[in-house]
Amino acid sequence: MKHARLLLTFGAVITVGTLLSGTTPAHATFRREVTKSVENQSVAERDDGGGRSVVTDTRSLLVNGGFERGTSSWAVWPGSNIASWANGQVDPNARAYSGNRYGATNTTVSGGGIYQDVTGLTINPGDTYCASAMLGTQYPQTGARGVFAVWLLGGTNENGNRQFNGLGNGQNWTDVHTCATATSPHTSVRVQF
Repeated sequence: MKHARLLLTFGAVITVGTLLSGTTPAHATFRREVTKSVENQSVAERDDGGGRSVVTDTRSLLVNGGFERGTSSWAVWPGSNIASWANGQVDPNARAYSGNRYGATNTTVSGGGIYQDVTGLTINPGDTYCASAMLGTQYPQTGARGVFAVWLLGGTNENGNRQFNGLGNGQNWTDVHTCATATSPHTSVRVQF
């Protein structure tokens, strides 16, 4: 098993946002999804192909999602490590996807890694939360692997996850995303690597 240090970088932000599903008086269905956003504030409306309007709100609910302020706001599972490196600090070829810093984690434990919880939410059945991240392996190694997950917590826990492997290094980033749709009420979201 290769124990390469996994780089986690999200530019300025990894987004996990609120979702609102419902119908307006004009019977348009609205849905807020989580997507990457450099502006961290944009809202876009589009047709979902069925004549319904879908609103995507890209405000991030994560704090320090891009590791620009070090590792603050991120928790670490036992047997795992976390670091925040400045561009070129580890090696001249080790650079964030965007921004000035990137996060790095590795673990020797199945289910280990890092996570951040977003609390105080009202999540209803049918609501969907998604997250995305740009991932790579710590230079000069290659081949990092793991699981990127979004958990809906409070009540019966639900999750969506995406396995990744064979990650490149340098500027060979891989866009990884996943979603979780609630089948019961929840009060918080966890993003975990």
